[in-house]
Amino acid sequence: MLAEPRVSNHLVASSINIEKLRADLESRVAATETVSGVDDDFDTQPTLEFQRAIQNAILHVQSKGEREVSLMHLLTAALDRDDKIAPSSLLETARMCSLCRKLIPMESLTTIEDRGVLCSECIAAVLEAGRKRKGEV
Repeated sequence: MLAEPRVSNHLVASSINIEKLRADLESRVAATETVSGVDDDFDTQPTLEFQRAIQNAILHVQSKGEREVSLMHLLTAALDRDDKIAPSSLLETARMCSLCRKLIPMESLTTIEDRGVLCSECIAAVLEAGRKRKGEV
């Protein structure tokens, strides 16, 4: 995913240290158990959490009427699974906005009760909707 310009540009724009993330991912892959003495027909099996992330990405794409799941959709779905499959170095630096799904740097996070983590644009929209509901605007 990090080799895909759209993904890496999005991460850089969200203040993510890509080299630290790459090192974390390489470390996690290196620590993965390997199967020795198995013939060439051995096939890897994705974890249940990874399968759920892929299913969530597919459902999200279908619900928007789109036809193709991109790496950005998969990144979003992986982050939705929190620390179950998302790299810790990514989770230490950013989270996804609960409403618009934009990646937000940790120093910009705001949590609104019953709404989750929101970006500044979504916070403004939620506050504006609240004012309109109360007749203040």
